[in-house]
Amino acid sequence: MKINYNFMSKLTDKVNEYLKKVNFRPTVYQQRSDLLEISGLSGSNINGFTIQIIGKDTEKNKLSCLFILTHFPIKIPPNKREKIQYFFNELNRDTWYTYLSIDMETGDVICTASNTSNSDDAWNENFIDPILFLPLNRLDSLTHYIMELLYSEKSVQEILHKIQK
Repeated sequence: MKINYNFMSKLTDKVNEYLKKVNFRPTVYQQRSDLLEISGLSGSNINGFTIQIIGKDTEKNKLSCLFILTHFPIKIPPNKREKIQYFFNELNRDTWYTYLSIDMETGDVICTASNTSNSDDAWNENFIDPILFLPLNRLDSLTHYIMELLYSEKSVQEILHKIQK
């Protein structure tokens, strides 16, 4: 699908330009003017991540915001959702830079990060780079522990203890 760049938000356009600059050339789909979606990304532990990049430009009395949503490629089965949510709640307690969540109805896992500015001009690669792939890296690094919670009878506390070692 060809992207019509004339209708993109300034912020989404800056993110897209940054991705080109660092030679990151995935298939990018535009679903609306402020959204880029990158599908089929691979981490070091699992493949099939999808990242949604939402850029809202500054408006009267509103900050501009870059919001990153990374979708885990595996849906959590109903009998494990509460356990995984408890695990995420414990991890979220100590982390201010990303937020892990699970949709209890669908089993979808998402990790988010965001940043705001009072000026569209403030968005440069030093502002964009730190959060762009942060949720992907966070979910990818937790893949082993998520899978262990799914396929073993280990408790959340046992897994948290392993992480802290």
